[in-house]
Amino acid sequence: MTCVAGGASGAIDADQLSRFDRCPRRFLYTYLLGLAGRQRETPFVKAHDCVYETIRAAKEHDKAGDKDWLLRQLQSTWKERGPLDHAYENDYRRIAEQTVSNFHAACEGLDIEKVEALAVDLIHGKVEVNPDQVARRGDGTILLRRIRTGKVSEDEEDEWIYTFYHAAASKRYGRYEVEAVHLTGNTRTRIAPSARKMKNRMEKAGAAAVSIRAGVFPPLPDSFSCPRCPHFFYCPSLPEGAVQLP
Repeated sequence: MTCVAGGASGAIDADQLSRFDRCPRRFLYTYLLGLAGRQRETPFVKAHDCVYETIRAAKEHDKAGDKDWLLRQLQSTWKERGPLDHAYENDYRRIAEQTVSNFHAACEGLDIEKVEALAVDLIHGKVEVNPDQVARRGDGTILLRRIRTGKVSEDEEDEWIYTFYHAAASKRYGRYEVEAVHLTGNTRTRIAPSARKMKNRMEKAGAAAVSIRAGVFPPLPDSFSCPRCPHFFYCPSLPEGAVQLP
């Protein structure tokens, strides 16, 4: 067991904590020990990285509503990070352009607001929530959005991250909704878990925060996900000593 000392802020990133449920040991390796592993840079991964970088830049410069700017930004990013000289580069480029166009369409008619970190208090810790996008509809409804390039999964609503979005938004805003935006599938899914599910997940999140502070990170072996994990060959080994939380 590795003892974990709390840092000055004591806040845990919501996106990181949401992954604790999948495998606490992988959470330890990836986020506390910094052993993220090297992702294989396939042409597919490079293309999607260019899309994410374009969206990040749009968020920074408040350009989500400017399609021409988005496509120019993608072009610039592509020259630096795209799958250049690949046999199917043009195909990947068309997919990336369509994905960025879908992002622009998902933002039309909305007043995009500056994203500020939100806090969620747990019994034994605090979670910092950073939505991918905060927008206001014409009727005044606030949208907290998580934006991904892929397609919506069957168990999308079960992701912890949306529980944190709801918990943070309910304290900050009056009328709001939480959306999962998937750009490849070009879908916008409203995430509205029941009060019972919210309660159960917040309790689990609180228990996870306790485990993190106590240095308890049990592995959750799975025949499908484990061989794909970058920590597969040294899991479940643990280093000696203490880990200082940021």
